[in-house]
Amino acid sequence: MASTRPTNTLRVRHQAERGRPDNRRGARLCWTLSALPSTALILYLLVVGELTLVTTGAYLLVVLLGWGGLTIMEARIWPVRLTLVLGSLNLFLVTPELALRAAGYEATSTVCYGALRPECRAYFEADSDLMWKYRQGQPGVNSLGFRGREIETSQPVRKRRLLIIGDSCADQNYASLLEQMLNNGRLSGQGEFECVVLAVPGYSSYQGRVIAEKYARLVKADLAFVCFGWNDHWLAYGATDAEMGDGLLSPLVRSLYSHSRVLQLAVESARSGNRPPESIVDRLRVPPGQFRNNLAAIDRALADAGTSTVFITAPTCHQTCGVPPYLVERKWAIDSMAVLVLHRHYAKIVREVAATTDAGLLDLESRFNESEQRHDLFKTDGIHFTQAGLQEVASDMYQYLLDSRTLETTKYDPS
Repeated sequence: MASTRPTNTLRVRHQAERGRPDNRRGARLCWTLSALPSTALILYLLVVGELTLVTTGAYLLVVLLGWGGLTIMEARIWPVRLTLVLGSLNLFLVTPELALRAAGYEATSTVCYGALRPECRAYFEADSDLMWKYRQGQPGVNSLGFRGREIETSQPVRKRRLLIIGDSCADQNYASLLEQMLNNGRLSGQGEFECVVLAVPGYSSYQGRVIAEKYARLVKADLAFVCFGWNDHWLAYGATDAEMGDGLLSPLVRSLYSHSRVLQLAVESARSGNRPPESIVDRLRVPPGQFRNNLAAIDRALADAGTSTVFITAPTCHQTCGVPPYLVERKWAIDSMAVLVLHRHYAKIVREVAATTDAGLLDLESRFNESEQRHDLFKTDGIHFTQAGLQEVASDMYQYLLDSRTLETTKYDPS
């Protein structure tokens, strides 16, 4: 009798299990229906080259493992519930994400600072460290997200390298003019020169500090020209640059935004026309004290990488040609007088930081004032340079290198 009890108990249990409805069939059907649209989309994206074979294979493996697991597992309720959850996530999150990618949708940047007006956002993408940078894949944009040729980082660097860090003014083409002057002029006997530009429209000294700390050791430049000021003293949208960039969740949110088309669509849908999502606050993007600290930090980071620093004050013709009304209309400044006063004040800070560090100073703001602020050097905004202005800036930089003999004191090993 004792030996038959376990058998009877097992038989009763099996009869009870057979009496329950088998939920596996419904779970498999739910899983299949939720996976069909996303599977078709992911195969399409693979064919058109938007996804890699590894990503596609990993997704299909998960789908097959889920279907196979539902086939071999016992008929219990928890696999059904898990299938419903995973199937819902796949249907309502993964499928829309793939559909947006298949449709070619991408809202690459939500930043409204400075030159990053809504019509310019197609050229930029979110970045977890710098907030935004040039969208990769565009002609003339390298793998770091800056304009220019790919940067050779092998050891040792076989050219004399100059680094230019700054905003949209530094992003203009005077670097190539300077490179030609260096390779064809009196300094050509010191080796072959190249100019590397790490500058993006809208950048302030906050991004400059990040660039110096992140890329200075990678670039390994002999000397760096650093030019900031304009974007630093514009009014802030929602928060200062430091508050936006150093927030606890900011890097995570920006990283998610840069990779998720669904999140991009949700943010863009919340917009009202082309108006910025943030409200103007009664603060500057980079207040004077932070501007001073950022410049000093840039100099330290460059020095730690063995790179000499030369700060540049940003020139303008606003005093003689006037402040363009749009700077006030777009609420980058309170009024025209604020543009003049703040720009002079921030140029003064640049001079003071250069005087209290081992950095050099190319005072273009004063030099252009002394030349009666030639209007032909600037575009109508009084900020960016014409072709004549670019030539003038490159010539001043070259003359500074000749006069200061800075490159003669830097180490260079062409071997």
